Amino acid sequence: AFTERLRDCVRPTDVLARLGGDEFAALLIDASPEDAHRVAGNIVAQAAAPFCHDGHTLHISASIGLAMARGIAREQELSQLDVLLRHADGAMLEAKSAGKGRVVWLERRETSRFARHAHIRRRLQTAVENGAFRLHYQTQLDLSTGNSSSVEALLRWRDEELGDVAPAEFIPIAESVRLIHDIGRWVINEACAQA
Repeated sequence: AFTERLRDCVRPTDVLARLGGDEFAALLIDASPEDAHRVAGNIVAQAAAPFCHDGHTLHISASIGLAMARGIAREQELSQLDVLLRHADGAMLEAKSAGKGRVVWLERRETSRFARHAHIRRRLQTAVENGAFRLHYQTQLDLSTGNSSSVEALLRWRDEELGDVAPAEFIPIAESVRLIHDIGRWVINEACAQA
């Protein structure tokens, strides 16, 4: 039902896609920033209208991140469409953190942090599925005796696109997208297997 409403918000020449779960993308062809904001506002309004299903009234909201192709720089490793999606995803994450029913278009100076966050978020699922993490062990010493009392398992991630990603950077993202339990399970299984 939401997809039908989404179709009504765009022109026949525009492209709609479901990226997964509850994430959709609309690629507006030859659209001005004003056009993009108008479409985004229509989508927010359409999502806010109640849905009736099986005798129940359902309420949803939409958080929208806007990115303009002419407003992003090319990146060597990614296609322009991938960069555009990454910027839109970063803006969408900012919209979600600002509250329900928001539209955010990040200025160029703001995009790098959110674009990286969005890129990590997209790559994290692949990392979990492909076991791209590694464990490093750090000895714990008993200072009173000087003996090694245990080891601590430290999680590390080196991604083929992102390079080394610090735990302080990817752990909060894993928590926000509910992948932290899958990662924790992998850590326990791997540490036990290595032990």
